[in-house]
Amino acid sequence: MIVVKVKTPFDKPLTLKWDDGKVVAKGDEEVMNYWKFLQSKGMYGKYGHIVDLEDCLFTDLIVALSNRVKYGDYKLGPKANEQLQKELEREGKNPIPKDAVT
Repeated sequence: MIVVKVKTPFDKPLTLKWDDGKVVAKGDEEVMNYWKFLQSKGMYGKYGHIVDLEDCLFTDLIVALSNRVKYGDYKLGPKANEQLQKELEREGKNPIPKDAVT
């Protein structure tokens, strides 16, 4: 599981947990309403597709997040950087898994 802390306008963090393709958001009511607001504006992945938070790559989550909040308003740890590197290295081989296209 990879945890991303997002700064919000309420001085309370939004915690996003990414685990094997699924994103879970945690925070108090005000923070969760902010998360819903961000989602309502559209969460788009690196190829311009709408990100399915039930089944997404970590890179897509970060691209979507970076389009909605300022750079520096979210923190990535070493584990996050490792996952990003892993996914980006795969890009040259086959960026879209075979089972993702029906």
